Amino acid sequence: MPAPEGLPLMSDQPLRRRLLLVDDDPFVHRQVRHIAGRDFDVHCTLSTVAVTPDMLTSLDTLVLDLNLPDGDAIGFMQGLGESARDIRLILVSGLEAKTIRLTATVARQLQFRSVEIAAKPLSAVKLAPLLQCSVPRADSVAESPGAPVLPGSQTLEEELHRALARNEFLSHFQPQFDLNSRRCTGAEALCRWAHPRLGLIGPASIIDTLEGGPLSMAFSLYMLDDAIERFKAATAGTEFAGTLSVNMPVSALESTRLANHVSEILRRHDFPAQRLTVEITERGISRDAACSSATIASLRIRGVRISLDDFGTGYSSFEKLKDLAIDEIKIDKHFVADVIDSRTSQTLVQAAISIADEMGLRVVAEGIETPAAADWLAAQGHLLGQGYLYARPLDPTSFRECVLQQTTPPDTPRRAVTPARPSTPHQDPLTQPQH
Repeated sequence: MPAPEGLPLMSDQPLRRRLLLVDDDPFVHRQVRHIAGRDFDVHCTLSTVAVTPDMLTSLDTLVLDLNLPDGDAIGFMQGLGESARDIRLILVSGLEAKTIRLTATVARQLQFRSVEIAAKPLSAVKLAPLLQCSVPRADSVAESPGAPVLPGSQTLEEELHRALARNEFLSHFQPQFDLNSRRCTGAEALCRWAHPRLGLIGPASIIDTLEGGPLSMAFSLYMLDDAIERFKAATAGTEFAGTLSVNMPVSALESTRLANHVSEILRRHDFPAQRLTVEITERGISRDAACSSATIASLRIRGVRISLDDFGTGYSSFEKLKDLAIDEIKIDKHFVADVIDSRTSQTLVQAAISIADEMGLRVVAEGIETPAAADWLAAQGHLLGQGYLYARPLDPTSFRECVLQQTTPPDTPRRAVTPARPSTPHQDPLTQPQH
C-alpha cells in the first residue's frame, strides 16, 4: 500500500504550546507563569466563566482548581467534550484526597489525554515537575500522550501509514520484576516511533489514531513481530527465559484471524507460545464480547497467556475474572500510586490479590515509583511489578544489560535502571528490525 509523498519540512522555530490556568488565587497565577512561561503560552483566569473560546483553541495543558467560588469545575470539564482527548489535565485543590481522586476518575472517564493531581498548598517543588514534564525534549522519548504536531497538511493517519511502510516503529521494553527476589522475570513491549524529525515518540501519541482504523491490524501484527524479534536478540546468549507481554487493541481482538497470525509470527521466530503474554483491557472484551472471547480461547489453545490489563478501572473487573480464562491481572497504576496513603486503594489491591491467589492467577502491579509502595506490595505475597522505580522503558541494548544483571539494584538506595541515550534504528543492530 503506497504511502503519501512530499512531507514538508518543519520550521526551525520551536512551537510554544498553550497552557490555561483556572484558579482564583493570583499567587498561583504568578507561580505557574514563572515555572511554565518559558515553554508555554500561558493564559490565566480566576474562574471557569471567564474562559473564552480563544483560550481553548489548540490547548495543550489545563491546570484547573476544583474549588472555585463562582464556577463548576466538573461542568467545565464535561463541557469540553471531544476536545478533552487533546488536553493534558492537572487538577489542583485543597479538598480532601478522596474527593480529588474521585474527580480525577471522572476526568479519566471523560478521556482527557492524561490526568494528574497537585494538592494545595502548591509549591514550586510540586508544580515544576508536572509542568516541565509535559514539554518533550529533543534528546528523549516524548512521553506526553498527545499526538505529535505534524507540518503542513499532513494528517497523523497519513504519516503513520508512511511510517509503517518505512519500518519507523520499534519496540522498547519495560522490565518486570519479582518484588521479593527482585529478579527480572520478563518485560512489556512498548511502541516507539522513530520519527525522522521529531525523534522518538511514545505510544499514546499514536494508539488512539490507529485504534479501529484501517491500519490497526497491520500495526498490531507489525509490533508483535518487531517485539519478538528484538526481545530474542536482546536475550540471545543468556539464560534468561522470561516472558514477553504485548498489548493487543480492541479491533485486533475482534478479528477471527488474529490467533492464526500470532501463531505464524511465533513459528517464524521460533518463539515459544508459553513465553508470550497478550494484554487485553476490559474495553477490549466488552465491545464485542462473543468475538473477543473466541479470539482469547483460540490464543489460549495455542499456548499464549492472557493478561487483563488496567484491572480495577472498569465497572465489571471481577465479573471478567469469572467469565474469561485469563492467566494474569495487572493492577492499574492509579491504585498503586496512592497505595501508601489511601486505605481504599490498599483494600482494593488486597482484595484483587486475594481473589487472584484463589484463582491461581499471576498478579503484576503497574506504575511502582516509590520504595514504600514496592515494600508494601511485596509484603502482600508473591507479586510481580514494573515501574519507574525499577526501570523506564529501555531500548533493546539497555534491556539486555538489565537481563544480564538479573536483579534490581540494592535496597539502599534503590536506583532505577537508566536507559541509554536513544539511538536511531540504523545505529544499533539490536534496534534494527530485519523485516
